[in-house]
Amino acid sequence: MQERKRALAWCVLVLLIGLPAMGATVKSIPMPEPGTWSVDTTGRLRAETLAELNRIGTQVNASGQGQLAIVMVDSTEGRQPRAFATELFNHWGVGHAERNDGALLFVAMDDRKVEIVLGDGVDSAEDIQRSDAVMARIIPLFKQGDADSAVLEGTQGLSALLAQHPASTAPGTGMSLGGGLAAPNQLSEESGSRSSGGSPAFGLFVVAAVIAGIVAIFKMDKNSRGPRKPRRSTTTTTTPYWGGGGFFGGGGYSGGGGGGGGGGYGGGSSSGGGSSGSF
Repeated sequence: MQERKRALAWCVLVLLIGLPAMGATVKSIPMPEPGTWSVDTTGRLRAETLAELNRIGTQVNASGQGQLAIVMVDSTEGRQPRAFATELFNHWGVGHAERNDGALLFVAMDDRKVEIVLGDGVDSAEDIQRSDAVMARIIPLFKQGDADSAVLEGTQGLSALLAQHPASTAPGTGMSLGGGLAAPNQLSEESGSRSSGGSPAFGLFVVAAVIAGIVAIFKMDKNSRGPRKPRRSTTTTTTPYWGGGGFFGGGGYSGGGGGGGGGGYGGGSSSGGGSSGSF
């Protein structure tokens, strides 16, 4: 019995150590709804703030000067915010594929981190200086607890940054949310795990290993009690789990749909240029 308790304690310890390695994933962040350019999973931004963010995003998109994405989350759960924001930018494909003219304002409130990620076509030395200037303006607002003003100021600053570049000759082409011509630029699973401080795959492996260990412990304990008396047979029948409406039946978790919705940004990419800030 003591050995069993000791083994269970080790399994719990390994589980507690391994779970943080899973961290947050970019796939857990929903893409903006059709016609919008912002996502606030925290619920902290006012409705009028979100409306203004989307108005600015629509204006930038229609002008052909690029694309904006504004994202606010609680935390990246142990992952490096910079790597997470860059991966999210590339996962969504912010900007035109041929111009890489996207800009992402990413805020992790509980981590007190702000990231500005620029597309590879708008990350010159001058662009980085403008990005740094935007960051310098919004960090004091975050420190004052005025997230709404900070995000609005940051979005306006990034709009001005993109306006310094020549507009596309075909504004709005292939980049309209909820029906755009180009699909999002998806990162491979391998590159996604390399760009972060923690690997979700490794975390899942740890959880699976711990569960297997616990099952093995119970089997050992069961066997140590010796053979049991044979049970009387019954005529009761059971319904398999995979029957209609069950775990694998029609309409279950494996039903149609999935995470890859239609439309999206224009397939832009970023190597991680931009600015980082803390409040």
